[in-house]
Amino acid sequence: MSGQVLCEVTEGIAIITIASPPTNLLSVQIRAALVAALGRAAKDPETEAIVLCGKGGVLSGGIDPADYDAPLAAPDLQALCRAIEDCPRPVVTALGGLVSGAGFELALAAHYRVASASARICLPEVVLGLVPSGGATQRLPRLGGAARALDLMLSGKAAAVTDPAGRFFVDVVTEGDARLEAMVHARRVVQAGGAVRRTRDQTRGLADAKSYQAEIAARQATLPDVPGEAASQVLRCVDSALVLPFEAGLKLEAELAEACRASDRSEGLRHIYRAERQLSRSPELRDARGWPIRSVGLVGGGAVAAELAVIALDAGLVARMHVVDDAAIKTTRAGVEAIYARAVSRGRLSERLRQSRLSRLDVTRALDEAASCDLVIETTGADHHSRAILLQRLMARAPEHTIVLTTGPCGRLPELAAGTGVPTHVMGLRTASPAHVMRLVELVTHAATAPEAVAACVMALRRMSRVPLRTGPIDAPVAQTLWLALVQAALALADTGVHPYRIEAALRDAGLRTGPFQWIDDTGFEAVQARLARAGWPGSAVLHGMAGAGRSGRADGAGFLLYPNGARGAPEPDRGLADLLRRMRPDRGLGDEDVVAVCLAVLANTGARLLRENAVMRPADLDVAMVYGNGFPRVLGGPMKAADLAGLFTVQRRLERLAERAHAVFAPDPKLLELVRNGLLFSDLDG
Repeated sequence: MSGQVLCEVTEGIAIITIASPPTNLLSVQIRAALVAALGRAAKDPETEAIVLCGKGGVLSGGIDPADYDAPLAAPDLQALCRAIEDCPRPVVTALGGLVSGAGFELALAAHYRVASASARICLPEVVLGLVPSGGATQRLPRLGGAARALDLMLSGKAAAVTDPAGRFFVDVVTEGDARLEAMVHARRVVQAGGAVRRTRDQTRGLADAKSYQAEIAARQATLPDVPGEAASQVLRCVDSALVLPFEAGLKLEAELAEACRASDRSEGLRHIYRAERQLSRSPELRDARGWPIRSVGLVGGGAVAAELAVIALDAGLVARMHVVDDAAIKTTRAGVEAIYARAVSRGRLSERLRQSRLSRLDVTRALDEAASCDLVIETTGADHHSRAILLQRLMARAPEHTIVLTTGPCGRLPELAAGTGVPTHVMGLRTASPAHVMRLVELVTHAATAPEAVAACVMALRRMSRVPLRTGPIDAPVAQTLWLALVQAALALADTGVHPYRIEAALRDAGLRTGPFQWIDDTGFEAVQARLARAGWPGSAVLHGMAGAGRSGRADGAGFLLYPNGARGAPEPDRGLADLLRRMRPDRGLGDEDVVAVCLAVLANTGARLLRENAVMRPADLDVAMVYGNGFPRVLGGPMKAADLAGLFTVQRRLERLAERAHAVFAPDPKLLELVRNGLLFSDLDG
């Protein structure tokens, strides 16, 4: 592993290079090699100063999140940063590209920092439920004060070194090569006497104690009251930097960092971070190369077509929308313009950009023009037979590399694709609503799909800032299937005597953006009952009884909640709801945690069935679908990760009890039972 840390001495300057591109992650082997290289340079009588840099211009992207699944092996990050800061020779770091997490902590431990003008610095640990563990909570405040330090650590966002938020933490910004400028700066330091300027000894950021403490108090007031939450622990560490000696502050940071690392919250956040990146590991993307997509044709009209057109236009693509008559040209264009008008009125888009994007929109009656695009999306909502005829017409008119996507039911997608004569270039597309807001898209493939076509679609969808999830040919979207499972679980709990408001509150407290009963009201009782029936779920006594009492949802002013100010008004709780539910069994005494646990168990069980049906490639894909498609809280990592954390045998027992008390449909899926029997977790199937 020594080949991943290189060292050369030039005119008294030891240049230590992390050589593990593209991001130069700090594995345990590289950390050990860096400590050894620093030790050798410090003892070398010919070395007067040290430049620490990364191959490819990037110092380091930090530590692989997977390494945090266990305590960092020695030397850990604090030990490495201590070796840099305590080095008797001046250490100058060269910063280029994105210097993230532990990589920036190395730079903070160095005595001097030189950055290219394009460099960005970032401490994203809090996004993963972690606390920086290399001393950043103690060194950053000493350099820039509480406000600047907390801006970086609590946001997790990158700051350019040319911005005020970033410029404060570097000594030199150069338009040239940061490595060469770092060598020049090292020689200046040597010529000036070779002073070692340790960050731990800096005090400018601590000088105004009153303002420092006021900033801590202000941030504390804005943080959620969640015990052990990473942001609050970062705040504790930064607070300690003012009142504790440096070593004591480092000790507190290490203790809190380890507590956060070992927490279920951080494990869930790290899991979903990795799951997002696993989406790019499908066989098609690994083995095939796609082609660029510059234009999107939309055939069918409607709200979905308008939303998809906005996605394409936002990405700089041409959008051609096909309509059947002249009257529809005006209304179809108006649908797109309305979306942009709302964005402008809310300050999210300038008028100049609105006009620029609309200039790439074409609404036409000529099917050939839409079919000539690189990507054609059918949004008619027609039946299977009509879609089959339309897809055949589109493919007959399309150029060789055109890809056609259908947004309708995909259970018979292989048959639809085969009927076009070019099955390799026909797939399905599912979007959550509204499509231009929700980032998740499901790309439905089948056995005959060309890997190159999949790769081309995925590249285009990523350009459109979507999260593409590859799924198999099943009728209902994966995200919708999971959401309906959650709704049915909530209804089953209500049927067994748990008050709907308790269920709603428990799920919202767990982090779900929209509760199932709010969604039932918004969707309408009749539509929900139809969706559940199509998905194979049993009826609900509570839902049936509410409908029998004359309630139908938000549109009619009363559902599980009341809407006295109309369908667009804020909902109000119904104090008489309990009276409507008297025929139900009394509350079984479930605590809020039990409510959440039961709902998670049903979600995991549905996920097990989808895995058994080959609807997705891996359990982590289901977690991504829930987070991006249904607003599931990232801190839980998704239902499959939550099931692993709870223990699959525990999940099995919860399902068995629910099946006894509610309905046999909740019995554990054979896939779940297989995992329990073999002592495996869902994560063992992620690969």
